[in-house]
Amino acid sequence: MYKVFFNDRSVFINTGVEGLVPDNTYYSKVSGYNDFAKAMDRFLHDEMHADMYIEVLHEDVLDVFIDKYFIKIEAAGGLVYNSKNELLCIKRLGMWDLPKGKIDKGETPVQAALREVEEETGLHGLEVTAFKNTTFHVYRSPHHNNRWVFKPTYWYTMNYKGDEIPVPQTSESITAVCWRNKFLIAEDTYPSLLQLLK
Repeated sequence: MYKVFFNDRSVFINTGVEGLVPDNTYYSKVSGYNDFAKAMDRFLHDEMHADMYIEVLHEDVLDVFIDKYFIKIEAAGGLVYNSKNELLCIKRLGMWDLPKGKIDKGETPVQAALREVEEETGLHGLEVTAFKNTTFHVYRSPHHNNRWVFKPTYWYTMNYKGDEIPVPQTSESITAVCWRNKFLIAEDTYPSLLQLLK
C-alpha cells in the first residue's frame, strides 16, 4: 500500500481497501488510468474530504498509474543519531525537518542520503546502519502548470560519533541544525515525519 501525504491529508492507494474506509473520506475503485486520474483530480482539488482511499483492481498496474499521472522525483535522507541517542534535526521554512534531498543521476539512494546529510548539516564521518522506511508525498510542481510531483523519499538510520558542530546550509533555506530528542519535534513537523519517527 502507498500512503501518500498531501499537506496534512493522506491518500491510501492499494488493492482490497473496501470496508476499511473511515467517515469523512473519499473512496474510489479504479479499473483503468482514466478512473485513477479522475479520483486524484477530485481529491487534489477538493479539500472537503480529510483523506482518500483508492482501490486499484490490479496491483500490477498501480506503479503504471502513478508514473503516468505524476512527475516522479526520488529523494533520500537520514535519521542521524549521536552517542546520546539525540536526533539531528534541521529547521527549514519554519518547520522541523530531517536532512534529505533529490537523488542525483548515477547515485544510489544511500549515496544520496549521505551526501544530502553532509551538505545540509556540515557533518562528516557518518555511518549508515540500516534502511528505515520510504515515505511518499505529493505537491504541485513549481515548473509545470497543473502537474503534480510524486516524491518517494528513502530514509536511512545513521550514527555520528564525531565532534563537529552542525552548520545549516542556508542556500537551501535551512536556518538551524541541532541535536534534539525526537519527541520534541512532533509539534512543529510534517505528518510524514511523525509516521517515520514512530
